[in-house]
Amino acid sequence: MAKNQTKMISIVIVIQLLVFCQQIIVSNSIPIDHKVIENNQNIKTQFEFALRQTITDLKTILSQKTSKFDEFFRELLKTSKRDFHQMFLQTYGLLYEKHSSIFTDMFKDLEDYYSNGNVDLTEALDTFFHRLYQKMFQVLNSQYKFDDKYLSCVSKHMDELKPFGDVPKKLSQEIKRSFIATRTFVQALSNGKDIIKNILEIPTSPECTKALTKMSFCPQCQTSNELKPCANYCLNVVNTCLAFHSELDKEWNNYIDALLLLATRLETSFNIESVVDPIDIKISEAIMNFQENGGAVSNKLFESCGKPHIESKRETRDANFEESPKFAEQPYVANPTAATVTGLDRLIQDIKKKIKKSKGFWTQLPQSICSDKHVSTLISADNRNCYNGSDITLYEIDNKPDSHQKSGTELSLETTRHNAIINQQNLTLKLIINKLNLAYNGQDVDLIDNPDSEMETDGSGSGSGSGYGSDDNDYNLVQNNVVTDDIYFNPTTPRTPYFTVEGETNDQKSKNWSKSPKPNSPFMSKDSSFKSTLSLSLVLWTLLLNSIECLYMRQRL
Repeated sequence: MAKNQTKMISIVIVIQLLVFCQQIIVSNSIPIDHKVIENNQNIKTQFEFALRQTITDLKTILSQKTSKFDEFFRELLKTSKRDFHQMFLQTYGLLYEKHSSIFTDMFKDLEDYYSNGNVDLTEALDTFFHRLYQKMFQVLNSQYKFDDKYLSCVSKHMDELKPFGDVPKKLSQEIKRSFIATRTFVQALSNGKDIIKNILEIPTSPECTKALTKMSFCPQCQTSNELKPCANYCLNVVNTCLAFHSELDKEWNNYIDALLLLATRLETSFNIESVVDPIDIKISEAIMNFQENGGAVSNKLFESCGKPHIESKRETRDANFEESPKFAEQPYVANPTAATVTGLDRLIQDIKKKIKKSKGFWTQLPQSICSDKHVSTLISADNRNCYNGSDITLYEIDNKPDSHQKSGTELSLETTRHNAIINQQNLTLKLIINKLNLAYNGQDVDLIDNPDSEMETDGSGSGSGSGYGSDDNDYNLVQNNVVTDDIYFNPTTPRTPYFTVEGETNDQKSKNWSKSPKPNSPFMSKDSSFKSTLSLSLVLWTLLLNSIECLYMRQRL
């Protein structure tokens, strides 16, 4: 039934075009040229292919950069964790091994925050330093026995005594703002790809198909079979076909600007590499601060919490921090990795360069389509001696931004019908921009999770004609990156119908625009069949009116 509906729409379009092109005479029977119908489908296919290819080029760039940044960060965190273990094992030996869970839990919290955002970084880092503080106090005073109540008292005085100096405060601040900025940045990149994916769901309207067919087929009705449509005529037709796409341009440009600003932060004050790489050195510095002031800190705690009981039978214990462990003479040197070889600066510079080119992408889309190799061969190289839609003459292009809202010669779109997909993507972009601005200012970001999303790492999709193709030959993308379920915002895109029923009111069309046919039901019910019959009657009246126009045009020519 769906195929019959599509065929009916194609036949109606071709009938109207044949009348306009003066190739038929109104009679009781209207012949349909199957070659013309095939041509109608071909131009639609060529347009949709060029459109999808051009938009997919941009989607591919964002997909590749998301994957590359995600790969880099995960490798950076993995390397830091490995170096931390090697350094502390060489420095503190069995003492570190016995209490290594304190440190592995900290790294797990950092990994979990980046992966799904369900970790409060401030609370996690505060817990880490409190656990380390309690354990070090016990080791420094291993001759005493401490119960949970006493250790709770010890913990309450940490902020007052500052046993680690300023390291916890500074390190927590650096980690928090850098991780928030990093995660928000990679989410925003990925969500940009999702927005483009949703844009690709927009179907070509029957009105657009009619205009495209008129542009490509009607020149054959003139004196020269070699006549091609004017270049500006193509721009105006595609401009109107993509009228709603251009409404995305403003928020898209704001989104790119916000990404570029946060990328600059990641290169400087929020540089995640400068925080994660030396994390072992900074935590070791905190431990040494406690070692140096251990006696004074312990005495103050004994005064505040009371004198603890001495162990009646002292057990043989492991070496403790009072033994003043020293760093190894030959410090551990990490093996080169993708993170250290590539470098964060190089990666961010490349991302900035690529995404900056996408500013103005949606308003430049008609130009990209008409210059695409699959379409440009059908278009005249200039705007003289070409077909302008009704004659052989010079064609003037309409560059007014709101031209699609008026009744033009190419298409007549209803101003009351808004594209639900575009509107939703604009709202999503505003949400992302707000998150990017918060991260840029070092503020907390409440990230919205979408468990149905997946990170694409294949970077597939390339083509010519758009000028936005990928040239990532210097990068070898990893195909098996860890998929993080909530790495995206949730655009919650409404579906659009494959066609609209003629004869509906504007309000009814607006409602139907956000609905899709049920999966298990046919496209046309009895009611819709009746409406289609009524539509065909209306078409016949249109044919009569167009025939009058045809006679008038013959007299003029």
